Amino acid sequence: MRSLTTAPGQGGSRARSGGYFPARKRLVIRANVGGTHRVAFTAGGDVLATAGDDKVVSLWDAGSGVATGPGRLAGHAGALLDVDFSGGENGGGGGGGDLTVLGAGADKSIRLWDAVTGKCRHALRGHAEKVCAARFSPFENTRAASCSHDKTIKVWDLNKGFCVASIMCASNCNAVTYGDGAGVVVTGHFDGAARVWDVRRKPGNACDPIEVRAHEQHVTSVTAMPNNRAQFLTSGKDHTLKLIDLRGGAQGEVVKTIKASGYRVWTQWANACVSPDGAHVVAGGADGAVFVWSLSDEGLKVTLRGHDAAVATCAWGQSGLATADKNGVAVLWSE
Repeated sequence: MRSLTTAPGQGGSRARSGGYFPARKRLVIRANVGGTHRVAFTAGGDVLATAGDDKVVSLWDAGSGVATGPGRLAGHAGALLDVDFSGGENGGGGGGGDLTVLGAGADKSIRLWDAVTGKCRHALRGHAEKVCAARFSPFENTRAASCSHDKTIKVWDLNKGFCVASIMCASNCNAVTYGDGAGVVVTGHFDGAARVWDVRRKPGNACDPIEVRAHEQHVTSVTAMPNNRAQFLTSGKDHTLKLIDLRGGAQGEVVKTIKASGYRVWTQWANACVSPDGAHVVAGGADGAVFVWSLSDEGLKVTLRGHDAAVATCAWGQSGLATADKNGVAVLWSE
């Protein structure tokens, strides 16, 4: 994908950012047996990871759609709910500068793999319920954060493979990302709130987060904006996306609400994503549609049709947009 363009509701027209909106299917990959819960790109966009019900992370060449590297990263005893690359679209390290992969699972564990050899470096255990999300720190290459339905957020030392901080929270947690500093972690919860934590403070103080009541139902994902990590995008089971700005006051504020007729969120951990330039946001719907909005005017720009089942996940990398559905089918889109 070279750029971003489209007239509202149609594919292929030029966007203000100077790129192109995704408009047609370029590749279809049978990514996972059962549903696919998360997709992620490497920083360069050349490799796509898919994680799902078959208990593995699968690695694909984003240009050809064929398996690449070790192909499958295994070891989990349950479904994979999240995946992240070190140095990937979310930013991150991974302990030593090599390309590594985090997988978060319903088996209450997180695994750290070498993306080249497929070897598991660490199995990170300590959560008491399913781990819904895990993210590399974009600031420290030896740290990652995770969240779980056990109402805890954990920070991990990826060199040593153990937990260095554990924070209790008031509500089950579906999503986690890093904010605008090494100690800032943002989480999304069952009670509709997004919470911002200083995980470097002493445990007694770390449990006083900034709380933004963003959604009327579960928060399903949180994503830091690529050009401003003091802002982050949330998606919710109330079928809306919210842009939250932490500079808008001591407690942060919702500065944009994004929605569309027919847009319905399928799962409690379905994620939205942001274009690399921060100008557009994407989310998949329960009817198999993929919705692309302009962030500046909150307007729907294109609705993509290419899935036969509910779309659970999306990622927009340097090589384009990827989406995946509850049948384990991933689609890569081009202009």
